[in-house]
Amino acid sequence: MNFRIFIYLILILFISCDRAAKILTKSDLKVELLTQGPASSLRGLSVPDDSTFWACGSKGWVGRSVNRGKNIEWKQIKGYEKCDFRSIYAFNAHLAIIANAGSPAYILKTNDAGGTWSQVYENTDSLTFIDGITFIDDTNGILIGDPMNGHLLILQTKNAGNSWSIQKSAPIAYPGEACFAASGTSIRTNKKGAIWIGTGGTHSRVLHSMDFGANWESIELPMTMGKASQGIFSVLFTTTTSGIVVGGDYKNDSLSLENCLLTSDGCKTWNKPEIPPKGYCSCIETITEHQFITTGTKGTNLSEDDGKTWATLDTGSFNTVCSSGTGHTVILAGKKGRIGVLYPKAITTPIDK
Repeated sequence: MNFRIFIYLILILFISCDRAAKILTKSDLKVELLTQGPASSLRGLSVPDDSTFWACGSKGWVGRSVNRGKNIEWKQIKGYEKCDFRSIYAFNAHLAIIANAGSPAYILKTNDAGGTWSQVYENTDSLTFIDGITFIDDTNGILIGDPMNGHLLILQTKNAGNSWSIQKSAPIAYPGEACFAASGTSIRTNKKGAIWIGTGGTHSRVLHSMDFGANWESIELPMTMGKASQGIFSVLFTTTTSGIVVGGDYKNDSLSLENCLLTSDGCKTWNKPEIPPKGYCSCIETITEHQFITTGTKGTNLSEDDGKTWATLDTGSFNTVCSSGTGHTVILAGKKGRIGVLYPKAITTPIDK
């Protein structure tokens, strides 16, 4: 090979790798409103890959895009028009599971991109209130709900959501303690079977299991608490030891005190950030390995140092934010069918959640 051509190819490879490794900072990023969808308060959001996202909300509405929001197909599910679908888990562009908050409680599943939905669970108890749903793999999933009979409601599936059963080892709840369904992210899992749940109301706790819910550990946190509108609204763990919880008071959404805590030792100790996110935060999500994003009714915040300091990225109101896991696609959703995207897209190394 000609020596000059060889050197030229090496330079091209070096430049390409340098560009691929670039992580966009706050000055590069903005939240761009994609669309104003149906008159639905959107709280459920799932982004299974860089092109696809699903959103769901009140009045039985579900939205799906397969081109990163260029086009969004909206559908009001017949027979469930009164349901407030706040939780969703999408496996891909065709397969998704949704759950509503309130009673009667339903879990629905689609295998044909939302063309038809099958009811796979129903609970008519007046106390039923589903807060979030997630999966550790394509088969095993878990759902969290408000307390019933003194215990948090925890449902499990071992057949990709086709049927659900109550977990008998669910943690005991304190009087006045519950989870929040503001973004469907008060529960998170990883691929090793670890589960984290955030609570609020009279107590702000992280409930942690390392064995898919067979055994639970309870950790009290110094978050805002004491009222039904206060507590932990969203949890996020990037490893089994490193995590962030956010929340506050949705009835006093300008308050920034005790709205974010960090751990790096597996929930043993928790620390406040040097500069907290502004206002009530209903959701937290990963962008890159060290970049995190929170959102809520008072705006969206960005951290570029593992959650230690936060800065306002956008002042628009959103309820939830979700990333594809690579950081290439980050979607936000909120009231009145608002859908936003973090733009331009960040180029990062995929994160194993």
